[in-house]
Amino acid sequence: MKSGYLILGVVLISVMSVLSLSLLSVPQSPTLDDSLNYYSEVCYATTGDFEGRETPAHSGIVEQVQCGHNLLYDNGKNLTKLSIGNGLASGAFNNISLCNGSAGCATPTVGMSETYNEITECGLHNQGGTYSSYGIGNWSVSNTFTSSCSSLITNSSRIQNQTGSSFAGSLFTKVTLESSDQLTINWTMGVV
Repeated sequence: MKSGYLILGVVLISVMSVLSLSLLSVPQSPTLDDSLNYYSEVCYATTGDFEGRETPAHSGIVEQVQCGHNLLYDNGKNLTKLSIGNGLASGAFNNISLCNGSAGCATPTVGMSETYNEITECGLHNQGGTYSSYGIGNWSVSNTFTSSCSSLITNSSRIQNQTGSSFAGSLFTKVTLESSDQLTINWTMGVV
């Protein structure tokens, strides 16, 4: 009887060893930690009119509208993965676009399913911004738009590459731009 238990014990140990070794050979999903993080802030300043403005509209005085966070799209996450992991050359993400608030702009969603009617005229079309490096993992892209039309409303922005692929989006306080009004947008980003 004792030899039967001994044989059963040896068989169980053998089965467990085989299972353990087979589990070691199966690729495991990587676990994420906080060693790589995306952070970004977008700041908006304008000579145009926006809610809560304390100085007279269109006086040529540049006033900061707000600074705030933005949403990294799933597309941006995949582009980061492909750029770093595969060395994919998808073009630099240094273009800034504006949404036409009159036609509809909504809060960004990770799947880019929000309403976003990009402005394509009046000096407010998708434009390449100025890239600046601020040391390891930190950079910014900024642009000053000058309106050539009147009564244009905007309250949303995206950072894109030259082909129009979007990386991230931001919603801000509505700004009404008249002819010659300026809107400065500064995307400050980093990976830590």
